[in-house]
Amino acid sequence: MRIQKHPNLDLWCREDGAVCLPPCPKYPHYRFTFGSKNGTGYLYVRFQGKCYRVHRLIAETFLDNPNGYKEVDHKNRVKTANFVANLRWANRNMQSNNRQVCEDSKAKYGVRECDCSAAYQRAYRAKNPEIAERRRAECSAYRAKQKALGRHFRTCPDGKRRWLTDEEFAALYG
Repeated sequence: MRIQKHPNLDLWCREDGAVCLPPCPKYPHYRFTFGSKNGTGYLYVRFQGKCYRVHRLIAETFLDNPNGYKEVDHKNRVKTANFVANLRWANRNMQSNNRQVCEDSKAKYGVRECDCSAAYQRAYRAKNPEIAERRRAECSAYRAKQKALGRHFRTCPDGKRRWLTDEEFAALYG
């Protein structure tokens, strides 16, 4: 995963949409954050008394803007999905076209909520059995690889499920 410094601010950004904030009195160490939601649903971070939208910081850091577009568009229309592959520089017309394409494709599979990408993926695979079969094959190959490495899918004390060996689990959670 690439980490790169923002061109204008003293912030570091990751490709997955996280922003590294420098130390402050409340947090005396560097920390990565995905931001907080504001009233419009976009994620933002506070830095030096100002609020910055995370998707704009990520786009300014990683994406070239040869056409000089002023807006950043989320390709899948999910405002909180700020990873680099989901962002692009756009103008109003391009964003409007993307919104229409997104709504049409989601309506085609019976899911209209753009914010629920998991429901869309389930509906998409239900209507496209060959894609669902390929996804199942990928998942079973991944599981076989993890088991060959001696890992088991475990529920950790923090409530998350992870692939860990016995030694990794003991080292992390004692």
